Parts: sequence; structure tokens; C-alpha cells
Amino acid sequence: MRKHETKKSISFRIEPGILEKLGKAAKEDHTTLNSFVNQVLSDHAYWDRPAKTAGWILMKQEIVRSMLDSLSQNEIRKIALAQQRK
Repeated sequence: MRKHETKKSISFRIEPGILEKLGKAAKEDHTTLNSFVNQVLSDHAYWDRPAKTAGWILMKQEIVRSMLDSLSQNEIRKIALAQQRK
């Protein structure tokens, strides 16, 4: 979203437990609940949803490193080239 774009107001009914978690997360990030929820929605709209649609998955770094460490440079190169062709 552009910084100077006019914002609109809308209301949602949110389960109390979820609202509490959002409020705690906003405090941890030293931001307002409004700013935090806007960031969450933006992340979902511009990254999470398109990534899921593209077939991406969330994985811990340690797992990816372990898998890559088990492959040779040649095997990694072959995988990368095969993905480029798709």
C-alpha cells in the first residue's frame, strides 16, 4: 500500500483469543494494534497467499541447510537447472 493512499475503515468480529494474541504481538513489536493488523493483512495479501498459490512451503532453515549439505554442488546445479526449465 502506498503511504499517501487514503485508508478506509471497516469493522470485523474477532474471537477474543485471537485479538489477545494480536495485541500481545503488537506490543512485542512496539507498535499499535492497528499498524500490526495492517501489516499482517498486507503480508497475507502480497506474500503469503501468492506464495502458497505458487506451491511454496514454510520450512525451518536448519532443515533446508541439512538437505542442501547432503547434496553435492553438481546435484544442486542439476536441481536448479531443472527448475529453471519449468
